[in-house]
Amino acid sequence: MDQTKTYLVATFGIGDFEREMLDRIFRLSSSRRLSYALVDEGDERRADIALLGSTTQEALSEWQAVHSERPSIKTVKVVNAKPRDSNPSIRRPLLARGVLQALDALFPDTAERQKQTPNEGTAARAEKAAQGRRWAKQGGGSYRALVVDDSLMIRTQVGLALQNAGIDVEYADSGEKALALVSNESFDIIFLDVVMTGLDGYGVCKAIKADRTRRHMPVVMLSSQSTPFDKIKGKFSGCNCYLTKPVRVEEFQSTLEEYLT
Repeated sequence: MDQTKTYLVATFGIGDFEREMLDRIFRLSSSRRLSYALVDEGDERRADIALLGSTTQEALSEWQAVHSERPSIKTVKVVNAKPRDSNPSIRRPLLARGVLQALDALFPDTAERQKQTPNEGTAARAEKAAQGRRWAKQGGGSYRALVVDDSLMIRTQVGLALQNAGIDVEYADSGEKALALVSNESFDIIFLDVVMTGLDGYGVCKAIKADRTRRHMPVVMLSSQSTPFDKIKGKFSGCNCYLTKPVRVEEFQSTLEEYLT
């Protein structure tokens, strides 16, 4: 009888949010013949697979140091757009099906044996479980969220997490566009970046909370700044919640729990 094979995975240039998503996916892969597990940070030299999510000098240097000691390590790039070459890659956003298929392709013999076993749908189940709770209004209908950020990557990540939770999403890449949307539509929750070109998040939040017909909308501020001063400034602008990027999965889920119930 074939034994389950678990390959160890190290990450380079991948943020906490994506690491947590990978950890969930890998935990749910444990019932497969071919499974994966993240190694702890600092223990990358034990890994069989390297996931390279950034081309910054720091990420490349860390990866090169491990690769020089472990040349057999298989490297997979995590990319934002469809790659132009045929090198192994996983395209963002990180979904269980895409992640597992890309890693399985590194080990075709084991993957082929897995297909012959009655374990169909594991990737789909993992993907569904990794998404967490799905939200719907009592009596039917979907919650609506507005994601405001001038970074396409952040908008995509937050929007995907919301969509996976069953929430309809609108997007704005500037404070001005956000206020235009809010003036014409109602949202159940707003995720708002602090630092943006033009009108910043503080200004947007103050404008929303100054409008008697709109101030009931929960505003969750997203910022890479986590000092007490920044959080106090966010509170003075009227925000309901202040989260530091990258946002942890547990924080994201608890925020939805608080403001959508």
